[in-house]
Order: sequence, then structure tokens, then C-alpha cells
Amino acid sequence: MRDDRTGPPGMWHHPVQQVWRVAVGGRSTGQFTDLDDRALVSRVQAAYAAACQTPISRDGGFWLNEFAALKQAEHQSLLAGTAGPMLRDPARSHLFHGFDGLTSGSESDHKLSAAATYDGLLQLAAATGAGRLHYPEADEAGPLPDVETTLRALDATLGIPVTFPNPFPDECGLVTSRGIATFRCAQSLYQAWRITRLVSARAAPRIVEIGPGLGRTAYYAYQMGLRD
Repeated sequence: MRDDRTGPPGMWHHPVQQVWRVAVGGRSTGQFTDLDDRALVSRVQAAYAAACQTPISRDGGFWLNEFAALKQAEHQSLLAGTAGPMLRDPARSHLFHGFDGLTSGSESDHKLSAAATYDGLLQLAAATGAGRLHYPEADEAGPLPDVETTLRALDATLGIPVTFPNPFPDECGLVTSRGIATFRCAQSLYQAWRITRLVSARAAPRIVEIGPGLGRTAYYAYQMGLRD
């Protein structure tokens, strides 16, 4: 393998320069801004207030150490019932810190985020059979496919149109015709695909996800036919 390790370690399995040339970075403008989400905001705030009364919240735990210190403003906003603006635009707060990259002060480089995301899609394509696995000893394999070619191959293999909804502004990642693809999208697509294979022998599978983040895995799994 050539020693062209100028990017993140996850990209060392294929020529880094090609990934950087193919990946175009950008930020999302946010979707669904015209929806009336007041009932949902109230539900989230009420659920958070109730959760804060449980023993695990009162007595301590992993999320009550450095995370609690970082998220004091967010905590108070949720308890006070004033979290609407924060929930609609999480890039202006630390609300997502710990499970997503869309947080205040995350100086995400468009190019780096795009390259890492595209690398994830390449690995997803190789894992599912939608794309070829890079063979580092054969330089004649040619350049990497552009992102749209990769997405069309994934459509056919996964059995769904792969899309990237961007409900929030300033999501940083890979520019595609289907939305801004962020770093965790490829991971969630892979997880959903693996779930479908693991439960394929069951007539009515039931799945529980512990720590769902923004719900991307559930979103893709639902599209792949998993309803419970």
C-alpha cells in the first residue's frame, strides 16, 4: 500500500487523494421550517422534565459529569419550557454534544467532513456489495466513482432510494443531489441493512434501539420495511 496518509486513518485503505478530489463539502439550510412544531416541542420539554425526576437523573451517572457542566444552559432551557429555538436550531447550542456533530463551537471543516462521509459511503458500498473493495496492489483499478454513481448503486442494493433529510440548518457534510450527507448517515444505513439481514427469517420482527441519536437508523430501517 502506498504511504499517502494525509487524511484521517479511516481512509488509509484506499488512495486518500482520490477521496479528497471526489468529495465536495457544504452546509444544509434546514428543512421543515414552516411546520407547526409547538406540540412536539411541548412534548419533548415535558418528557425531559419527567426524566429529570427519575433516580438515575437525581443520583448521578455518566451524563451528569462533564456533560452536565457543558449543558447547563440547555438543561435550564428545557426545564423552563423555553427550548423551542434550541430544538429547531441545535447548531447554536451544545444540545447534541455527545451523539452528533451538530453543536455550537464545532469548527467542522467542509472538506474534511465531506471526505470522511464519502469514505463512509464507499465502505458501505463495499460492505453491501454495491461497490468494489479497493485493492491497493492494483493501481490500474481506476479512479473512485463520484458520489451520485455510488448512491445509485446503493439504491439498487439496499432496495430504497437513499436520501439525506436535513431538518436542521448548518449540517456539515457531503453535497449530494439528495441532501447534505453527514458523517453518521453511512453508519445508519449500514446498521439498518444489517438489521434487515439479521431478522430476515422472522415473519414480524420487533427491534429495539438503545441510544438512537437523531433516529437515522430507524428512518432507514423503516424505509427498508421494518415497522415495529
